[in-house]
Amino acid sequence: MLVLTAVYVIATIAILGVMTWSNLLTRKSIEQAKELELQRLRPYLSLSVKIVLKGGLENFSGSPYGYLFLSNTGLTQANNIQIHMSPQIAAKSMICGENVNIIPYFVEHKTPYLAPNSNISDDLGFLGNLFEVFEKPIFIGTITYTDLNNKIYKDNFSFDFTTMTTACPYIENENA
Repeated sequence: MLVLTAVYVIATIAILGVMTWSNLLTRKSIEQAKELELQRLRPYLSLSVKIVLKGGLENFSGSPYGYLFLSNTGLTQANNIQIHMSPQIAAKSMICGENVNIIPYFVEHKTPYLAPNSNISDDLGFLGNLFEVFEKPIFIGTITYTDLNNKIYKDNFSFDFTTMTTACPYIENENA
């Protein structure tokens, strides 16, 4: 009887250990699946530049003109979007006969939200003007935003327009 009781106790402890280990593995698996699903459903923001050749004005005929795009390629909405950039990019524009540097709106101001699979854009102007406004048109920054659960994300970006001096020979860089 004593041997059977000992076997029963040992078997019960072994089963308890196996069940505890199994529950732990199951819990970890569920947590990993949940984290993967959150990553799949999160917003993904990026900044990009679209360059087009723009004509119309005699002095700028066929010159590269830029648009800055903020895009959400994720599956959920991004909220409280802030862009920090050094130096802060600006478009050179002529307003009322005066040269003015205009910062793209969504770079200068907080954007409350951006829906999934959508983007917003603003002018950068004629890209040759970046060389007049900035000694080295290299921009580095961070996009900070939250998801619907207020989880904070930070994505880094950089733009180096100095490569345009060799790609676009009509951009003259006096600093080169």
